[in-house]
Amino acid sequence: MSKISHVKDKILAYLEHKGITEYEFYKNSKLSRGVLKYQSGISEDNITKFLAYDRTISYGERVRLDWLLRGEGPMFEPFDPAQDLIMNEPEPPYDKKAKKENIEELISKLDTMTQSYTYALKEVTEKIKSLKEGN
Repeated sequence: MSKISHVKDKILAYLEHKGITEYEFYKNSKLSRGVLKYQSGISEDNITKFLAYDRTISYGERVRLDWLLRGEGPMFEPFDPAQDLIMNEPEPPYDKKAKKENIEELISKLDTMTQSYTYALKEVTEKIKSLKEGN
């Protein structure tokens, strides 16, 4: 019997580290339920969905591709959403269609950042409530 793929092992380790249940992960990541349990490899589309999921829940850190794909280095790298947006800003467009596509891409990045901050604020709020209640 073949073992589960290296990338799936890494995703499962990531979920354990973050304290995320598989149920919660499947529900929020858009991956098909059970895909991490199959012995086959993982598709490029599913890796992309995982990385998008990481971007929506990560604040201050982002999963490292070297770690995920090759098992090298630490699990996370520092992440500054504002810096990420600036460094990946597209080249100035030369026509209206390109300009519209670039604006849509920036809006998408801002949406991702908003989701990350929203998640982080919810986490902090829950921790503060828990501390107030003495848990």
